[in-house]
Amino acid sequence: FLSQIDLLLVMSVEPGFAGQGFITGSLDRIRRARQWIDETGVGCILAVDGGVKVENAPMIASSGADLLVAASAIFKARDYCQVIERLRCSKP
Repeated sequence: FLSQIDLLLVMSVEPGFAGQGFITGSLDRIRRARQWIDETGVGCILAVDGGVKVENAPMIASSGADLLVAASAIFKARDYCQVIERLRCSKP
C-alpha cells in the first residue's frame, strides 16, 4: 500500500480529544513504518500526530518521523513562536 499513498500517519494517542500524553509504544510503530518506507524506496512522508511536545520531539524524530503534528503543545503555550522554533530545532 505504501506505493499508493503520499503520507503515512502514525497516531500516538487514542483519537478523540486534544491534550493527551504521547503513548511511548508508538515509537516502535514509527520505527517499523520508517523501515517499511525505506525498504520499499517509496517517497511516502511519515507523520506522527498526538502528544508531540518539545520534550519528546527529538525522540520521535530520531525514530524516523519526517513530520510532527503538534497542536496542544503550541496553542497552550504562552509564546507560540518559541515553541514552534524549539520544535523545529528538534531534528535528530
